[in-house]
Amino acid sequence: MTNKQTNMKTLGALLIALICVGPGLRLSAQSEEEGYQLWLKYQCDICHYNQGHGKASATSNPLAGTLLPFEAFSALTRYPGNRMLPYSEKELSNEDLRAIWEYVRRQAPSPKLEDIPILVEWLEALE
Repeated sequence: MTNKQTNMKTLGALLIALICVGPGLRLSAQSEEEGYQLWLKYQCDICHYNQGHGKASATSNPLAGTLLPFEAFSALTRYPGNRMLPYSEKELSNEDLRAIWEYVRRQAPSPKLEDIPILVEWLEALE
């Protein structure tokens, strides 16, 4: 086995572990409430809705259940381009941003359209 194959297997195993274990880890009720309160304080809910299920733009993905590492989440929050207003570290501390990230990544991801029977029925009726 080549080094490249070994590295790819290791990376794959790490990704699987993060996907399987990461969302299952739970914050304490106090930490989760703190993240939620900060979510509201910084008005994230206006575009991303209460638990991160909203799409802030046509090209963005819902944040609920995000697999983004904190560093990527932080970079997108600090330097969002024209997607949203940036939050500098002076406005939003790294500690508060991490609490927000912890909160939103532990929310259940949005269901797929085909997993919502009433919507499937409605769309079929329109055809």
